[in-house]
Amino acid sequence: MHQTDTSRNSNQEQLDSMDSSYVLLSSSEMAEFVLSYPSVSPISLVNNDVVWDNTIEDDTAIGKFEIWSTDSTPAPFKPVRNRPLGICEWTLYFDAKGCLTSNFNDIRLEIFRGGIEEQIRKEVYPFLLDVYSLSSSTLERDRIKVSNRSSYISFLNQWQAELEHQKSTKTTVIQENLFRIEKDVVRTDRIFYDDPSTSTILHQNDPGCIINQNAKLTQLRNILMTYTTSFPFGEPMFVQGMADLASCLLITLEDESDAFWCFVGLMERMKSNFYEDGSGIRRQLHLLKSILLLLDKPLYSKFEELDSLHLFCSFRWLLVLFRREFTLKDCQIIWDACFSDYYGPDTHIFISVAIFQIYRNEIILNIDDGDDLLKFIHSLSMNLSVDRVLAKTEEVILLFQRLKGVQLTVSRSISGYF
Repeated sequence: MHQTDTSRNSNQEQLDSMDSSYVLLSSSEMAEFVLSYPSVSPISLVNNDVVWDNTIEDDTAIGKFEIWSTDSTPAPFKPVRNRPLGICEWTLYFDAKGCLTSNFNDIRLEIFRGGIEEQIRKEVYPFLLDVYSLSSSTLERDRIKVSNRSSYISFLNQWQAELEHQKSTKTTVIQENLFRIEKDVVRTDRIFYDDPSTSTILHQNDPGCIINQNAKLTQLRNILMTYTTSFPFGEPMFVQGMADLASCLLITLEDESDAFWCFVGLMERMKSNFYEDGSGIRRQLHLLKSILLLLDKPLYSKFEELDSLHLFCSFRWLLVLFRREFTLKDCQIIWDACFSDYYGPDTHIFISVAIFQIYRNEIILNIDDGDDLLKFIHSLSMNLSVDRVLAKTEEVILLFQRLKGVQLTVSRSISGYF
């Protein structure tokens, strides 16, 4: 509450005894406060923790007050990061036949709030990326693994045979695709694929030669070529950015066939990012802009002032799922949260909102034009705290649910709310 009468000093003792949950500001003070601090938004829980939704005036013995009630808007849940899902907990979720006995939605929440221990991601990701059914047993998963490996080898041999057959012909579609993939593969995650025995100087104009001398790079090339060439449900051509996604899965799964099938599952979520018409990315940017308008009008207005409402500064975040914004270890934790789907398939959009929210004051107060904004956003790469970002993400999601009156779930996209 705040006092509209300016005479307060004589009543200080009475004021001090009042409930500490009230805020005492005159109308002019409130106006000055709001205007001088653009981060304050009366509808935002993200920075202020309270939505003030009922306003009444009360003429009391110590002056006239405007009372901002919070009875219907209790303080929101403050997200905290938990320890990651470990091998002991994961094992306990299965019975003797290897069938899940726990509510997988509870496991999704555990993964969202804590991530997955490194040594068991290779077991958990196939569930999250729809390689394995949640109702499968150990025996059934073993059969799927064998069948998938056989299918992958078949797809792999198919494009390799076709490429060999076309060696003596002019450049074909498959040869062009191979060239584009090899050119990108040698530039992807070099710290994990560099082989001291491979001379990149001698063969700097021949990425294929570099790849052929490096088993890990060969696996990455194989995955990308198979998906974009002979896999019947893949994309017809390689697009830059796919290598970032496949590489992270290959490093995590440590097996070419397993990584391929998880990549297939990931691309089912993300293939629209690589559509030639850009429709997939445009849809996500529209959702991101709509959430910003709903949750943080001052920041939205700042982007508008900078002529940056297109939000192209976040294009890379969405295209490769933050792969270039975090270290590999932290990116895996980000992917754990995204793949958990506890809050639905658009978690990455809320992560983007969270990053903007964390740095909103710097953007609002210090950024003067679109170029500066782009430089600032790119400067955040490898300087983001994964725990802070994900805690803020859940805070943003909970606020969104509250304002929209919805409960986001595994299969519920936010597209229908805008």
